[in-house]
Amino acid sequence: MIEVICKENYFLARGTFSIGLAGIYENKNFDDKKITIRPSLHYMLRELEKDTSSLYNPLFPFLKNKRKKEELAKGLEVYYNQKETELRQHLKKINGDILFHLFSYMEHCAFPFWEMKQAVISGSMDFRTLDKPENQIYSPEKSIRNYQANLCYGSGNETVPKSDIESKLRELYPMFNFDGLYASVIPEYLCLNGRFLEAIFSDSWGRHLFNFALNCLDENFMCCEWENN
Repeated sequence: MIEVICKENYFLARGTFSIGLAGIYENKNFDDKKITIRPSLHYMLRELEKDTSSLYNPLFPFLKNKRKKEELAKGLEVYYNQKETELRQHLKKINGDILFHLFSYMEHCAFPFWEMKQAVISGSMDFRTLDKPENQIYSPEKSIRNYQANLCYGSGNETVPKSDIESKLRELYPMFNFDGLYASVIPEYLCLNGRFLEAIFSDSWGRHLFNFALNCLDENFMCCEWENN
């Protein structure tokens, strides 16, 4: 949960915000920069004067007809805390999106994760005995991309169940240390940008898997932008 204030035309947050696999972001003080809120007060006021706003439409019930900065800060606080509560109900989908993007990349380039000690469950496989392990670990027949349709279409808030991507990945790659990956995540920055939640995170395994990765979610927790350096 976060508190929000407005100071010198900018909104500031204090508290924590959790986004599943992407980590828990925390501002211990309002001047901390781990969690930021954009845009500025002046930009928001201009958008709120419109009948519709691509950035603020979902926030209209919390902000419309408010002019005082204290009221607007409270509206943002209520909206984003509500979103964090809703988000907890859709962690399987949100985490699945992230893992899908990661393993799609790994499969595409035959990324040798077995060369990273932390990424492999101890005793699960002796890669030293394998000739060209990438040919035995990766194959088109068991690619996670075969499940793309079930993962990538529809709203994160929908009632129709989607494939459990993480469970499928654990089945396809039983040697991969998924629990270790979760524990390795470094939350870098979180930007609350109107209807968008923009989380940037890395891994502590040398940033070989997540390197300032950006996962942008809309108000329905759909992944609308993904980047991984």
